[in-house]
Amino acid sequence: MVKKQQNRVATKADTDALARRLDGHDKRFDTMEGIQRNFAIEMIKLRTETVALEERLIARIKKFENYFATTLDRAVGRMETFWRESATLPKALDRFEAALTDHERRITSLENRSAR
Repeated sequence: MVKKQQNRVATKADTDALARRLDGHDKRFDTMEGIQRNFAIEMIKLRTETVALEERLIARIKKFENYFATTLDRAVGRMETFWRESATLPKALDRFEAALTDHERRITSLENRSAR
């Protein structure tokens, strides 16, 4: 059965007993508040360090992107030069070959005239 509580006025002894029972509890709450405060401070420090780390990483990534883009541009420029040369060099060699053949024909013609 449930015990029925009586409505009565608290006495000095009742309040002293309650104060003794709650005596350690307020210290625990103070300790918890201190722990929460320290935890909040550590969280702010961690957030600050995280933001700084993020900024450093972004800077390093941008630096690498610039280096990579520069290297890639240089390589593409060299490839374009090779392609250009590979397209024009055979034509130039054909012209030189034609001129050389023409010189050989003229030299042979001159040698034949002088031999007569």
